[in-house]
Amino acid sequence: MSSPLKPLNKEPDSTMPKDVIRIALNFLFAPLMWVLSSLSVFMTSARSPKELSEINESFLVPLGIAFSIWFPIFVGCIAYGVIQTLPSKRTHPLYQRIGWWTALGFGSICVWSLASAFAPRDLAQWATAIIFVPALISLVKAMSILSQHYGSLETSERVCVFVPISLIAGWVSLAFFLNWAPLATGFVHSSNTLLIMNILILALAMAWALYFIRNSGANRAFAFPIAWGLAFLIIKHAFNPQGETLIAWASTIGLVSIITASTLKPKTYVRDFQARETTQIED
Repeated sequence: MSSPLKPLNKEPDSTMPKDVIRIALNFLFAPLMWVLSSLSVFMTSARSPKELSEINESFLVPLGIAFSIWFPIFVGCIAYGVIQTLPSKRTHPLYQRIGWWTALGFGSICVWSLASAFAPRDLAQWATAIIFVPALISLVKAMSILSQHYGSLETSERVCVFVPISLIAGWVSLAFFLNWAPLATGFVHSSNTLLIMNILILALAMAWALYFIRNSGANRAFAFPIAWGLAFLIIKHAFNPQGETLIAWASTIGLVSIITASTLKPKTYVRDFQARETTQIED
C-alpha cells in the first residue's frame, strides 16, 4: 500500500525564517539564471551555453535556434519567483513542498552558467555535466509534485508556476543527456561506434522523458521542450549534407513517441490528480 497523498491546506500561516530563505532564493535565482546565461553578451571572455554545446563532439546537439526556448523558460520562472512571494503563497504547503527543489534547480543552473562561460573547455564539459545532476533531479521532482496537485492550482498558478517549472524540467531532461553524451563517447575512436553510442544515449533520454510524461499525467508542458529539441535535431541532420541520417531517424522516432505519450490519456491524467489528494491509494 502506498502512502496517501495528503490534502493541501491553503490556510496561510506565519512566515518562518526557513520560508523567508526559500522565498528569497527562488526570487533571486530565477532572474539570475537569465543574467548569468547571458554573460557572453556583455563579456567577450565568456562563452554562451550555445557555444559550449556546439564545441562538444556529439551528434545530439540540436540546431542553434533550439536554445531560444530558454527565453520563455526564464520569463516564466521569474513569474514563479514573484508569485511565491505573495502573502497567500508564502507558507502555502504546495510552495513549501516545491520551493526548496526549485531553489536547488535554479541555483544549479546558475552555477552551470558560470561553469559553461568561464571554465576551461575540458573542465567545462565535466563540470556542466555534473552540475546538471542536481538540476535534473530537483526540477523534475518539483514538476512531479505540481502535476499531482494540478487540479488545486488557480489559473494564474497553472500559467506562471506549473507551465514554467514543467518547461525547465523538460528542457533540462534533454540537456542532461546532451551534456553527458560527449563524455560518454570520449573514449570511442570508431565513427560507427560513436554513432551507435549517441543513438543509445538518445534512447536513454527518450526512456527518461516518456517515463515522466506518463507518470506526471501526460504533462504536455514538460513534453514540449523535449519535442522542441528533437525537432531541431531532426532538421539539423535531415537537411544538412554532413548530417547523420540515423540520428535524424532516431530523433523522428523519439519525437513521435513524445507526442504520442503526451497526447494519449494515461491511467491517471494530470487533471485527475486532485481526486488523489484526499484518497488513499492501494496497490
